[in-house]
Amino acid sequence: MENKKEREEILELTEDMVVKDSKGKKGRRVVITIAIILAAFLLGYWAWWSIETDKIAKSVLESDIPKSVLELQKQIQDVQAKLDEIEAKLKEMEESIAEAEAEKATTDEEREWLIAALELANVKQNKGIEHVLIKQFINDPFTFGFEGDATPKVVKKWAKKRAHQIATLAGYYDWKFGREVRVKKANSIAYLLVKENGKIKVKEYTKDKTCNFKTEPESIQELAENFASAKFKGDKPGGINQQYEYLFTGG
Repeated sequence: MENKKEREEILELTEDMVVKDSKGKKGRRVVITIAIILAAFLLGYWAWWSIETDKIAKSVLESDIPKSVLELQKQIQDVQAKLDEIEAKLKEMEESIAEAEAEKATTDEEREWLIAALELANVKQNKGIEHVLIKQFINDPFTFGFEGDATPKVVKKWAKKRAHQIATLAGYYDWKFGREVRVKKANSIAYLLVKENGKIKVKEYTKDKTCNFKTEPESIQELAENFASAKFKGDKPGGINQQYEYLFTGG
C-alpha cells in the first residue's frame, strides 16, 4: 500500500512538473513570437521610411534643384549672349574709330600736302603761270616724266622746257599768235600740277574770304594731245577767269 501511495505521489509530482514545464515553454514561445512580430514590424517600418525618404530625395533632385540649375544656366547663357553682342558692338565701334582716325590722319596728311603744294603753285608778285609750273617740275621732276641725271642744272633746263609745253597744251599760251593768260593779282590764285591716272592736269585754286586757298579747285585744265589740237584758254567761252586772270596779247 505504501508503495502504491508513493508511486501515486511520484506520479502527481511528475505531472505537476510536466504541467509547469509545459507552461514555462509556452510562455517562452509567446515571448519569442511577440519579439519576432515586433522586430518584423520595426523592420517593415524602417523599410517603408527608407523608401519614402528615397522618394522625397529623388523628387527634390528631379524637380526643384534641376529646375533651378536649368534656370540659372539659361540666365547665364542669356547674359553671355548679351556680353557677346556688346563685345561685337564694341569691336565694331573700335574698327569704326580706327577707320575714322586713319581717314582723319590721311585727310590731315592730304591737307598738309595740299597747303604746301598750293604755296608752291601760288603765283607771286611779278611772276606768271609758267614760273610756278617750273618750280613744281623742279620740286618733283620724276613724277612728271623726268629721266636721266637729276643734277640741278639739267633738271632746271628740263623744267623750263616742260613748263612751256604744259602751258601751251593746257591753253595758257597761244603758240600761234604769242598770246598768254596772266594773273591780275599776286597771291590770289594757284596753278597746281597733278598727275591722275597717268595724265597731267592743272588744277586752279583760288582763295576764300579768309585769304586761304580753298580745298576744292576752281577749275581743271586738261592737256591737249599735241600742240595742233591745243585750244587757247582765251578763245574758249568763259575760259578766262575775269576775277583773277587777263588776256595778254603782247606789246
